[in-house]
Amino acid sequence: MYSVTMIVALAAITVGFPQSTERPEAFPLLSRIETRDEVGQYVLQYQVADGTVVSEQGILKLTPDMTDNVLVKQGSYKYTSPEGVPIEVTYTADELGFQPRSSAIPVQLPVPEPVFT
Repeated sequence: MYSVTMIVALAAITVGFPQSTERPEAFPLLSRIETRDEVGQYVLQYQVADGTVVSEQGILKLTPDMTDNVLVKQGSYKYTSPEGVPIEVTYTADELGFQPRSSAIPVQLPVPEPVFT
């Protein structure tokens, strides 16, 4: 009985939400450049009519033990926030993970050590 009640409740909730089939308006692509080489390295750049600009490159880097390669990505993207603020982020993605840099990214300050007197 409990499972029937839950199914009916979920169905009622789903029916109550407006079902939109409209997709958000997409901005036209102004330019796009993509080049790749035979080993998988690449350069990708594109610009959208809303002012968004993306630039990324992937370069193979030899692993420390020199037995393999890892693809290191470096790039940037720029856009305007919904509040009208220009945002720019540069990043590297490598064996240390994704490392973004931007004045728009909050920085956590170190917690001071407690002082006992």
